Amino acid sequence: MEARYEQESRKLDQEALLQTYRGEGLFVLSELLVYYVEMGYEIRNIRMATQYLGENCLAKFINKVIYNV
Repeated sequence: MEARYEQESRKLDQEALLQTYRGEGLFVLSELLVYYVEMGYEIRNIRMATQYLGENCLAKFINKVIYNV
């Protein structure tokens, strides 16, 4: 893109056609989605969201594996 701008004598402060990214079945962290939105990206077709609470979420599994409780 930088080379194309130089060839067309354009500046980055001008409006320009941007490359878009598409994907299927992507797993994206919420922090990254927030960053994309702040950068002006449009997020569409979200099919599922998962919330991570973070407080000892694996405690039962760890206790079972380590202590055989």
